[in-house]
Amino acid sequence: MKWINNLSVKASWTLVLVAFSGLVVVIGALGLFANHFGREAFTSLHERDMAQISHLDSAYSQLLRARIQMNRAAELIRTPSFDRPDPLIEEAQRLLDAATENFNQFTASDFDQEQQALVDQLASNFQSFVNNNLSLQMMMLEERDVSGFFSGESRVDESSQHFVASAEAFLDASAQRGNALLIRFEQVSSLLFWGVIAALGAALLVVTVVVWGVRKTCCAH
Repeated sequence: MKWINNLSVKASWTLVLVAFSGLVVVIGALGLFANHFGREAFTSLHERDMAQISHLDSAYSQLLRARIQMNRAAELIRTPSFDRPDPLIEEAQRLLDAATENFNQFTASDFDQEQQALVDQLASNFQSFVNNNLSLQMMMLEERDVSGFFSGESRVDESSQHFVASAEAFLDASAQRGNALLIRFEQVSSLLFWGVIAALGAALLVVTVVVWGVRKTCCAH
């Protein structure tokens, strides 16, 4: 502590000012890092997951609407009326094409290794639901095979349930991943909090030592 005793009062308080300035810089840097980490983490999660969920939800919604239009067309074929089934069949086909496009955009997204297995299963169920079942139902409507259409509805329902189950599994996994990221963020926030406490303690120690040195110097004079 001899070097502190040799400091002038002005130099001592300059050291105190430097210590406080350093404290402000450290706390500011920690705050900026915490803010940057939190913003980047949650923004990245939100943008990626929301885009994926949006495409998946749009695809499923369009598939449901397509089935409704197909069933309406089948009823018109079975019970002829003034309304023609062809516009409904065309609308159903348009919805199927749009659903396929949305699902392709969903599968084109970036997925981690754990997600990829769920996405592969989801893609397989989508293939079975749309290409193997709904497309066959559309073919029967175009051929006016109403009995074949209605006899295949149970098969389509089962395929739809498999697709919904795999979609829910993916959404649950996304929610769990979001919770894991939140826990990680809270851990980092805790470390930053104790880092700030340590910085305050170090600054307080420096101030205490400097004040002690100043008082000792003043008493000596």
